[in-house]
Amino acid sequence: MYRLLANNTSDLICLQEPDGTFKYISPSIENLLGYKQSDFIGKKILSIVHKDDLDSLFEAIDEVNKNLKTEAHPFRAKHKNGDYIWLEFLSTPIYENDRISYFVTTARDITQWMLANIEINEYQSSLQKLTTELTLIEEKQKKEIASNIHDHLSQSLVISKMKINELKGNSKLEEIFEDLDFIETHIVDALENSRKITFELSPPALYQLGIIDTLYWLFENIENTYKIKCEIITNLDFVELDEASSILLYRSIQEVANNALKYAQASIITLEINKTNLGFWFVIKDNGVGFNTSKLKNLKNYSGSGFGLFTVQERIANINGVFSITSEKNLGTTVNFFIPLTI
Repeated sequence: MYRLLANNTSDLICLQEPDGTFKYISPSIENLLGYKQSDFIGKKILSIVHKDDLDSLFEAIDEVNKNLKTEAHPFRAKHKNGDYIWLEFLSTPIYENDRISYFVTTARDITQWMLANIEINEYQSSLQKLTTELTLIEEKQKKEIASNIHDHLSQSLVISKMKINELKGNSKLEEIFEDLDFIETHIVDALENSRKITFELSPPALYQLGIIDTLYWLFENIENTYKIKCEIITNLDFVELDEASSILLYRSIQEVANNALKYAQASIITLEINKTNLGFWFVIKDNGVGFNTSKLKNLKNYSGSGFGLFTVQERIANINGVFSITSEKNLGTTVNFFIPLTI
């Protein structure tokens, strides 16, 4: 009955010597790989294993020998027609007198699953790149709008203010000085708001001075606007990042800070920036209400701030960084960004 099962299963069933030599191999070898049983009896399978999978296969076999391997291991095997198919094997040692005498190995074809997985990964990679491209396009548009505001609206307001001051110097217009003061006050307010909008759209410091100075501006602006204590802790004056990476990192930190403002009910937000031999750590902490991070296990399907954090995750991944969140109820939230030195 055992032989009947082994001879008629669609999966591959093998009995191997401790050195990997086949003592028995089921007839399904012909359906899976095009070989006959006799092609492998007394031989090893390594000759048909894809060269890129040999090292991982040796590691898996070594774990089986040490009785550590409990999960199926995928590898590519060469079909007799020259094509490679994906197999997944699971091997169990058979002991006699406390020594391994044989291995019973089963393998199945997972080619379709692997190809589908590769396609999904490529699709996710494309979406990741698209997220970055959209961010950079948006940033370019913001920069152009900010430049137009600065070059045209702000300049017009400055000229108008100068003209008001000139009119106020004319004693013949003394009777309308109060109206001129009113107009000047509103021009000053408009000028201040235009500068604020310009900085929020596209902080000039990000392009001229780098991300450290821009983050100082961001946290100072948050503190002044929302009356929340903000602090940056670092001994770094400069972080070596290209323009695109600086934009993606800055917008990611801004998104996290905005989430803290919207949802955390925090009174303190801190940003620690440190450099190691491998890269830079940006650690954002708040003392807010915290939340259950299990809601973010699938960022793509989570509404609200989850979508923003998914975008953050994609941005950071695009500069080969690592993004993680830890949080506890009533103990605040910590967000970690690690950016490698070479990106």
